[in-house]
Amino acid sequence: RQYAAEHDLDLQEKSFEDLGVSAFDRSNVTKGALAAFIQAAESGVIERGSYLLVENLDRLSRADLVDGISLLDRLVKLGVRFVTLIDRKVLDEESIKDPMSLFWAVMVFIRANEESATKSDRVKKAHQRKRDSQSSFAFGQGPGWLRPNEAKTGWEVIPEKAASVVKVFE
Repeated sequence: RQYAAEHDLDLQEKSFEDLGVSAFDRSNVTKGALAAFIQAAESGVIERGSYLLVENLDRLSRADLVDGISLLDRLVKLGVRFVTLIDRKVLDEESIKDPMSLFWAVMVFIRANEESATKSDRVKKAHQRKRDSQSSFAFGQGPGWLRPNEAKTGWEVIPEKAASVVKVFE
């Protein structure tokens, strides 16, 4: 709202938030709110010259560099102007021609992809360690009608909660 007011923009209240949708595996582009935004831009519902305000460019893509730059190029060619609110940079058809603007975008996409790849690798390794230890607690909490026993070697039934499960099976 502040950026729109400062730049005399007509802010639309429509939000394209992709909370919990991965920009690393490109889910945001294929089925998330960003996919809806892209479709609206391609169909002309979102007019050329419209702004997309994002916290940082890494919200657009955390996929590999080629995918990130391709997505940016696709949207810029549709006339979308990106504003990164964290640093107030504007990327559009004109500014992207500046080698330093393009270099900045490349660096953001590389850093974002490396961060996500590192996190993904750490999570995979942590899950593998839990699987290797054959812990029955490997992936968080169990069903609501069970609780870990004191030794954390197994589960015990919570009778008052298990009653509803018994009814379902009856």
